[in-house]
Amino acid sequence: MLVVLYALSFLSGILWVHLKLFSILIFAIILIIVYRKSIPLYHYLLILSFFFLALFQVHHTLKTNHFILQNLKVHSNINSKVTFQNDIKQFNQIIKGQFQYKHNNYHFTFKSPQLKAKDLKNRECKINGNITNSIHNEVYVYIDQIDNKHCTKVNHISFIDKHLNYIQNKLYHSSLKYPERVLALITGDTSAIDTDYLDKVKAIGIYHLLAVSGSHVATIIFIIQYSLVRFNIPKLFIRVFIIMILILFIFYTNFAPSALRAVLTAITFFIIPKTFKISSISVLSLVFLFMTIWNMNFAYDIGFQFSFIISFFILFSKPLFNNQSIIKNYIYITIIAQFSSMIISIYHFNQFQWIGFISNVIFVPLYSFIIFPLSIVLFTFYHFFSDLRCINMVANQLFELHDRIMQPFILFRNYQINIADQSNLSLLYCFILLTLLTIFICYKNYRAFLIIIILFIIFIKLTNQPLATTFTALNVGQGDSFLFQTKNNETVMVDTGGKVVQTKIKDNHNIAKYHIIPTLKSRGISKIDHLILTHPHNDHIGEFPYLAQNIRIKNLYLYIKSYSVDQIKTIHTFCSIYHIKVIDVLETNNIQLKEAKISFLNAFIDSNEDKNAQSIISLIEYKNYKLLLMGDAIEENENLLLKKYHLPLIDVLKVGHHGSKTSSSKHFLEIIQPKISMISSGKNNTFHLPNNETIDKLEKINSHIYNTQTDGEITLNLDNQLICLLYTSPSPRDS
Repeated sequence: MLVVLYALSFLSGILWVHLKLFSILIFAIILIIVYRKSIPLYHYLLILSFFFLALFQVHHTLKTNHFILQNLKVHSNINSKVTFQNDIKQFNQIIKGQFQYKHNNYHFTFKSPQLKAKDLKNRECKINGNITNSIHNEVYVYIDQIDNKHCTKVNHISFIDKHLNYIQNKLYHSSLKYPERVLALITGDTSAIDTDYLDKVKAIGIYHLLAVSGSHVATIIFIIQYSLVRFNIPKLFIRVFIIMILILFIFYTNFAPSALRAVLTAITFFIIPKTFKISSISVLSLVFLFMTIWNMNFAYDIGFQFSFIISFFILFSKPLFNNQSIIKNYIYITIIAQFSSMIISIYHFNQFQWIGFISNVIFVPLYSFIIFPLSIVLFTFYHFFSDLRCINMVANQLFELHDRIMQPFILFRNYQINIADQSNLSLLYCFILLTLLTIFICYKNYRAFLIIIILFIIFIKLTNQPLATTFTALNVGQGDSFLFQTKNNETVMVDTGGKVVQTKIKDNHNIAKYHIIPTLKSRGISKIDHLILTHPHNDHIGEFPYLAQNIRIKNLYLYIKSYSVDQIKTIHTFCSIYHIKVIDVLETNNIQLKEAKISFLNAFIDSNEDKNAQSIISLIEYKNYKLLLMGDAIEENENLLLKKYHLPLIDVLKVGHHGSKTSSSKHFLEIIQPKISMISSGKNNTFHLPNNETIDKLEKINSHIYNTQTDGEITLNLDNQLICLLYTSPSPRDS
């Protein structure tokens, strides 16, 4: 029990830096337990020592990480020799993986029609690249050029890398249809798996089954123990052999925190004598202390956080599983795992994955009893055989069945519940409610359980309500995407962003995935009531399919005449699948919201073959504010607009065509006199937008200019005198 208190004290010290309320709550619980147990004084001192040790380590780690990241920002260009590692994968012309530079590992992306992944593996080459992003303390580099003609082979390849490479080659050259999935289950490396498939797996809440965890380790132990016991081998030899295999397994997973946690826990149970009685929670606490003291960065790993919190609550609920059927236990474990992990999902991903409650009941046993054991068999047998057609055929059919079972769940992925960014106090309330849910499940108090569920739903509903009406220019690079959200939680999106030029390379939808959807989640937006696509250029509509697949869209507004017959057929077919109502702006004059109105201004020039001349122009009216959104409208549209409408003075102008000189005429700007001008453009875009002439014209009328390529995501608070909130996020790379 004491080791649990030490671990909780250490955790309290970590949380003190980031979530003080959580830290205070945990330390209060420690003090209550200590008071009731009447433990000796020196234990008090040890508990305090662990708290201050955690404080010291957190500050040291954060200081070090900050120094590294600041240094990277200063020296963002890498023009030097780097060592490419073994884990390099290729998707069409895109090569991804890791390289080592100055004793640090960096993730990289490189686009090349000629170069292959095998040409870079375990080689030292000179590169020219730029650091583009940093996520969860991991640095990402976009490589512009690789001097592959002067690469040298690296001789100091580890035995594990050589062995993995050997098995990997055999699997990839066999009749196995999904070798990357087998390798992912063994090593935890999902980089070779198709990103669309990974998105689907994440959306239905079973991505954790691909990460190496306790269930994988338990399966390995069971297979080895069950196999060797049959040969009457002494238990001591079996245990030693299992420990050796588990240590080897850790190397295969590249010391992934979740795998390390599971292996260390298992090894601890094996080496501690039975006479020395220690609870499962105490062992978990001991492993937590060891890992975080050894490397504090583990505490910031999301897999590590999920692994420990789920394990803790499952062990905490251990009495519930006594004298229960296997099916009931799986259902209980699934429910507890989902509720216990919810606080991590809310904090990191702004999401409540209700689908996971159902999907995990089906997929956890499927992975635990069939898919993962089969993967171990395949991985083992390929040491001795070149191809195993019979087993491969079974594996292929099994993965096909797995994907068919996934399909019904995928249909609901755009019905996920997003939860807005929470204050520390709100997070604490969530945690308390979720803990109470777990306790009531343990004691089978279902009435109290249902009451807490209702309270939790009400709480989330209240905290998801926006405090103000806002207008946001999303950071989508060289493209357009704007979001209007009212205090009544009505949402209107204008354009979705997208790639300017379509290529044969499969679009990975990074703009929507890493820029649009995270913003929607952080605002607690689970649906888009109205989506307006201004015109059929890919930098305005390219991300629409991905958005529709991942978030519910109720109404879609188009100027039908600007699209070809085939395009309209495709849009209608797609929208029917996702139950999106398609509306022609010529059939409706406006969108009426509770406290706002969006009018469609007819200034279309059908005779002009330039689709920019057929852009939808929208006027948002909220309170006394007027917001004019020009799409990519050109000067001729502006002249027609002035002829047909008596335009008011504009508070916020979405500058036409990314600030191009073909838009925003002097005459037009002088009439509407925008107080604020918002330009959506990409960093280093090939069109050199916005044009300097346009900027000069805006400055002459004293309009305050905001530009996404320099300011990042821009949000205007329309309930507080147009206060501007800037959120600088890395821009999507523009060629």
